[in-house]
Amino acid sequence: MNQRVLAVMDRDEEYASALAAYTRSGHFAGMFRLRCFTSREAFEQFLHTPDALHSLLLVHEQDAGEMDWKRLGRTPLILVEQPPQGQDEGGIRKVFKYQPLNRLFADLAAGEPEIREGGEPVPGGRTAKVISVFSPSGGSGKTAVALNLSRLLARQGSRVLLLSLEGVHSLEPILPSSGTDRFGQLLYYLKARPDQWMSRIDPCICQESATQIYYLEPPANPQDMQELTEAEAAALVEGLAAAGFDRVVVDLESSLHSRIRGALKASDTVLWLLLDDISCAAKNRRLLRELKRYEGAEYPLSDGKIRFCLNKFTGNPPACFGEDLSIDACLPYIPEWKTASSHQIFLSSPIFTGKLAELAKSCGIPGR
Repeated sequence: MNQRVLAVMDRDEEYASALAAYTRSGHFAGMFRLRCFTSREAFEQFLHTPDALHSLLLVHEQDAGEMDWKRLGRTPLILVEQPPQGQDEGGIRKVFKYQPLNRLFADLAAGEPEIREGGEPVPGGRTAKVISVFSPSGGSGKTAVALNLSRLLARQGSRVLLLSLEGVHSLEPILPSSGTDRFGQLLYYLKARPDQWMSRIDPCICQESATQIYYLEPPANPQDMQELTEAEAAALVEGLAAAGFDRVVVDLESSLHSRIRGALKASDTVLWLLLDDISCAAKNRRLLRELKRYEGAEYPLSDGKIRFCLNKFTGNPPACFGEDLSIDACLPYIPEWKTASSHQIFLSSPIFTGKLAELAKSCGIPGR
């Protein structure tokens, strides 16, 4: 596959950094060789070099309108601040700046047959299935299930993003934090600049090398999570599902906070974990009643998205759940996890992994 030089002229240095980060690790890594310019003088000098001869030029509308393209003998793509309306005019293609970067690069590649030839399908729109892990009761093993499921799907060849929407994040020992508030910055754009936030996703994504899981670090201020509305949480999950991943696994907390309802709405499958004890059974009945208050076409009760899973199963028939609730799967109790001194222990059970693989297959969510 030929690598094409992509020369971008945009005075927005933050945007240039986001493009550079994506071309290093995104779906189109290796397809483009990126040259970013924030100075028009430097860009015009580049246009007179051999590299520029067969390069793809993407120029911000502000600068494009001030340059003599007839004299330069080139026709650039125009990077625009507002979504283009209708067909391209005069043979000039317009590319919307504030779209997800995987869509932007797909838009660029769509007009370059030598880039698409022999490659994977160009991504665009929602590419990922969303699997949320929920429970009415704390201590049910949601995080362990979400983590093991993410690693399982990654090992099967999927590009997996693990998103924690817990109020108190519990994944940090395994998925380390860099100390930068990337998630908080993303949430700021989601709230304050909803037309631009999806272009900020890629620089916020981290990857854990041992498990190959992609993830978002928790916000530095937990209040940011508490202030997420239902619509914002749904938009967050939908946006991440359109960011070039194959699977998004969401670790939810045991509540029906607005952000949890938004994530449930955006999910394709909900693994609803249960424990065989009286307290969990009572909380389960109460939360199911509460969820019905919000029930609509998008919620999991009405379209069969929920898979009820009995976790920490010891082999005895469930005693606390009657015929009114059908258990879809059982995940085994792992005694070593009770006194675990390291989070790595939660990734060391082949028995649990095997049962989880069976559950994933039965739900239609195995890796690609």
